[in-house]
Amino acid sequence: MNKDVWDALSDSTKATIDMACTAGTFRALTRGESLQGDVMASFPAKGVTARTLNPELLQALNTLLPK
Repeated sequence: MNKDVWDALSDSTKATIDMACTAGTFRALTRGESLQGDVMASFPAKGVTARTLNPELLQALNTLLPK
């Protein structure tokens, strides 16, 4: 959205847009999470083994992300 247009909106309109965006993001994330169980359950039949990365490796990978 154009910043000048955004700045011209009332606080209540900005709050409504923010709430709608938050709800849409939440819905998309929860929908994706809800589908993962069935997908992960099919891994063994496909010869796939899911593993959890250890905290040290995750921390090392996080240091590579831009700040």
